[in-house]
This record gives sequence, C-alpha cells and structure tokens, in this order.
Amino acid sequence: MNEKVIEELLSELETVTQLEVEYDYASYKFYMAGKDSTLSQNTELRFNEVYGHCDSLDDVQTVLNRSDICLVLSYENRTPIAFFGEVEGNHGDAQARASYWKYRPRLSVFSIGRSQGGGKNAFIYTSNHDGIPEYTLNLNKGTM
Repeated sequence: MNEKVIEELLSELETVTQLEVEYDYASYKFYMAGKDSTLSQNTELRFNEVYGHCDSLDDVQTVLNRSDICLVLSYENRTPIAFFGEVEGNHGDAQARASYWKYRPRLSVFSIGRSQGGGKNAFIYTSNHDGIPEYTLNLNKGTM
C-alpha cells in the first residue's frame, strides 16, 4: 500500500472512532496477526500501544489472536502504535454485513477485502457495527 492509502485509512479511523491519530510517524509496516499463523509470531513485540477503545489486556490478547493483519506506525519520539484489521480474500463484500463483524475483536478497526466484481474499482467505506466503528477498503477482482 502506498502512503496516500495509509493516510486515508488513518484519517477515516480518526473520524469514525473520534480518537486522535499522530501523523508524524517515521515509518509504517504491516505484519500478520492471528494465532493460526507462524508469520504472526512476535507481533506483540513490535508495538507498545493499540489503537482503539481498549478496556483490558484481554482485549489486546484477543485482537492479537483473532485479527488477520496489524499495521504498526513507528515514531521517533513516542512508542509504536498498532492498528488491527481483517482481510477477506475472495468475499470482501461480506465485510459490509453486520454478521461479518459479529465475532471480530473490538479492537479490529479496519478491513481490506477483495470482491468478485469486474473492473478496476476500489470502494472505501466506513460503518458502525454494534457501536464499533470500522473502515473498509474493498478492491474488485480486476484491480489485483
């Protein structure tokens, strides 16, 4: 993803969650999340803070275990912060349904999906599921 998409993601998250985002990050990197992947080992060592409405350490452990992806922003003068999200490879349109988010972690605040539609369209939308705001980037099959 390019920096413009990252900044759009951060801007939308700031709007829907009403939580401030620090835009002066030095770098960003995506990591795998979820306990079902060896690629996600040690993801929790890459950040000190999780973006979102966190009530307990259990929330952090749940999002580490049950999310698909983790965006970490690194700063020169503060600790790294993690943004957790979901990835849906072939059925990105499912992310628009409340049932998709019903069993997702509360701290999973964005999603990236791919739909079967033709063409080279990308759809960006925000939604709110049970009081938890979400940001979704959905790409049609033709954009891949």
